[in-house]
Amino acid sequence: MDHREQRAQVRLATLSGHVASTSAAPGRMLEGKTAIITGAGKGIGEAAALEMAAHGAAVVVCDLDGPAASSVAAGGRAVAVQADVTSEDAPARIVEAAVKAFGGLDILVNNAGFTWDGVIQKMTPTQWEMMLKV
Repeated sequence: MDHREQRAQVRLATLSGHVASTSAAPGRMLEGKTAIITGAGKGIGEAAALEMAAHGAAVVVCDLDGPAASSVAAGGRAVAVQADVTSEDAPARIVEAAVKAFGGLDILVNNAGFTWDGVIQKMTPTQWEMMLKV
């Protein structure tokens, strides 16, 4: 099953009410839990968001790229939050979104990050410091 098919199945399960079920069937180990995932607009963060949703979690999809976050959250038991995790107000806004949408927070995945060219040994000290701030 490719990524798009998996995503469609997660959304179909959500829309059909399976994700909102109160019974914790096998494979539903995150039923009733809420997860915040930063850097969830693509890559590993997106995969984590889809996997947690597939296991029953409500997901706050947080990314610097608002449209990407919205795309990942679309059709699921999820909300998108556009945020720069290095900004001072971001943590409070992201947690507030989780509480407002789902009543609380159970899981935090700090996945946001970046590199300039993917080769860490080529980074300048300034670039290294900027990367660590994320």
